[in-house]
Formats: sequence, C-alpha cells, structure tokens
Amino acid sequence: EYKIEDLKPEEHRQIVRLQNLKEKFNATVNQIAGLQEDAHDLQLAIAKREMDLKNSVKVVEEEELQEEVVQ
Repeated sequence: EYKIEDLKPEEHRQIVRLQNLKEKFNATVNQIAGLQEDAHDLQLAIAKREMDLKNSVKVVEEEELQEEVVQ
C-alpha cells in the first residue's frame, strides 16, 4: 500500500496537479449547472412576458373593435 509520503517529489506534484484540476473541473460543472438553471428561469420569464404581451394586444384589439362598432 502506497502512502503519499513514499512518492517521489515529481509524482507528488503530479498528484497535487491532478487534484487541483479535478477541483477546477467540479467547480466548472457546478457553474454550468447554475447557468442552466438561470437559462431555464429566463426562458420561463420570457414565455410569461410573451403571453402577457399577446394578451395585452388582444385586449387592445378587442377594445378597438368595440369602438369601431360603437361609431
């Protein structure tokens, strides 16, 4: 069974480097997951605004039609 103390200095440096890379990779994966959640939230907000806009346009069109009928 190997212990980290038994490793040569270069082997020890390589292991530390790989551990650092793994930590950076995990941090990047977490950032990507966070960005995906943000993107999903933005998609929902955009869809809601589009629906609100369509409904507003529909209301205005109906009001304009009623005004034409009254005239």
